[in-house]
Amino acid sequence: MDPQLFILLQDFYSLKPTNKLNFPKGVSPTKINDFLLIDILFDSHFQQYPPSQQYQKQFWKWAIENLEQMPVEDNDDDFEVDVSIYKHYFSLLPSSGLVIGLSHPETQNQICGRGIALHTAAPSNSYVTHFWRPYPMSDPEVVDALVDLKHYQRTTLLESRTTIESGTTGLRTWLASFVLAEYLIAHPNVLTTSSNVDINYSTLDWSAAIDIERKKMLQVFLQQQVNADIILGADVVFDPALIPALIATLKMALSPKESNKQGLIALTMRNPSTLQQFINQANEAFQVEDIHTGSPQRLFSETLEGRTEDVKLFLIRL
Repeated sequence: MDPQLFILLQDFYSLKPTNKLNFPKGVSPTKINDFLLIDILFDSHFQQYPPSQQYQKQFWKWAIENLEQMPVEDNDDDFEVDVSIYKHYFSLLPSSGLVIGLSHPETQNQICGRGIALHTAAPSNSYVTHFWRPYPMSDPEVVDALVDLKHYQRTTLLESRTTIESGTTGLRTWLASFVLAEYLIAHPNVLTTSSNVDINYSTLDWSAAIDIERKKMLQVFLQQQVNADIILGADVVFDPALIPALIATLKMALSPKESNKQGLIALTMRNPSTLQQFINQANEAFQVEDIHTGSPQRLFSETLEGRTEDVKLFLIRL
């Protein structure tokens, strides 16, 4: 697969906004049309785990417009956008949206120039798929090589696209999680130091670590039932008031000191003051190492939240 088409495939499945998508350059319209049919529309993964209809309406509108505007070369002089693409796109539109010829302000945002008003609504839940390739990867300087999808793994999640939901952040993957995942993929030895790897995840009430009545129960759970060798955390610092409880929980999970347990904590730098409070308190409790998070190649499509440079990754030990 052409590298540009692969990036578009990644961006489509990760629900990247259409105003941030790059339409392939130097690729024939026939090849792009076939890619949209074979690698997306008719692909079994798309049939089972499609992005939300809301996102698809935006994507297929964008794809059709760009295909229709492409200059036609001599060897593509009979090119036409495949009717299956049109049919799928129109199947996503509500029947009440077929209002032809209106010129009122609320209908000025037209779909594909055909007088079909684009209705907006709160983001709906959607499947999100990420493609990633285990290291070692090919030389990042080789940009012209074709991409073989057999070398990539897929991870699919059902996510809430609402930023705030039920009084908390939406059930979605945030930037710090991608940075942490990229680091672990690039450094598989972090998780494979033992031939026996068990993964445990838990939802904890951090306040129990500073509550005399509940502290012992949490200690037993973390040190005897879980007894993890490494603690992973992403985007866990967001409220200064919770930092003492988080530090106490981490300290409990990494004890005893002679166990050589460690934690990897990825934090997005939203509020510098909050981040600095965490760093100050962490330095008092642990040995803290600021890890470079740069990756030689982009593994995941960017999210709406920011740049990978906005994420700090810390290795902590007692």
